[in-house]
Amino acid sequence: MSSSFKTPDVTQFRKTTLIVGIIGFVVFLLGAFFDRAQFFHSYILGFTFWTGITLGSLALLMLQHLTGGGWGFVIRRPLEAATRTLPLIVLFFIPIVLGAHWLYPWTHPEELAENPVVQGKTPYLNLTFSACAPPSISQSGSCSHSF
Repeated sequence: MSSSFKTPDVTQFRKTTLIVGIIGFVVFLLGAFFDRAQFFHSYILGFTFWTGITLGSLALLMLQHLTGGGWGFVIRRPLEAATRTLPLIVLFFIPIVLGAHWLYPWTHPEELAENPVVQGKTPYLNLTFSACAPPSISQSGSCSHSF
């Protein structure tokens, strides 16, 4: 008995998801223009969630390769696919650097003037360190940009 599997037609589903994605992106941009502080707080929450998924998948994948057990063969491909979003996560870090003024109080000079404890932490509580030190440490390079 020979039967063939006919793949479902997904063109209508693709059109619907494209429309929903465009509407979501427009709402995303409206939020950025109307309430920037809330936008960046919401953005960093979503960024942290998806970064956790990506890095958690990477950690599980490394653990599976380290142990070499048979338990990971089923989840290896989805974990590898999740880790492929890491360059995208790095790209999505740029709005956090650009919106640091709305996210972090230590970027305000008046906050530094009022708080002597924060003044002592300025060698690492600055945008140059926050934006450039992690990439330079991981790539053994240096970042000469000043934000």
